[in-house]
Amino acid sequence: MLRISPPWTIGKIDRLLVEADLLIADLVYVEVVRGAKTNAEANLLRAKFNSFEQVSVCGIVIAEKAVEHHQYLRSKGITIRGTVDLMIATWCIENNVPLLHADRDFAGFEEHLGMKSWALGVER
Repeated sequence: MLRISPPWTIGKIDRLLVEADLLIADLVYVEVVRGAKTNAEANLLRAKFNSFEQVSVCGIVIAEKAVEHHQYLRSKGITIRGTVDLMIATWCIENNVPLLHADRDFAGFEEHLGMKSWALGVER
């Protein structure tokens, strides 16, 4: 697992954008772009994301696996707070694609379900 520790410099993030083949999932797109503070910032994000391969993470097959993952993690005492995180993590697991994130909520997927990730300075 590649870890990029704080400080999260623009250079470190730019290195990932150049050195890694990145894709953007539809649900990730929504999560990130809706967090933009201005229309200009949202448009900049849209332009950047349009250069990535785009995938849809939600379909009935992934939805059913997500339910299984949720139940399994719950049996381990881990509560998944967000459906969107559950869907994204499940798609990554099922497609063997590492997730670039800065969210400790994905730890259960990594530890118990083998999700690969590039965790940006996530403290456990």
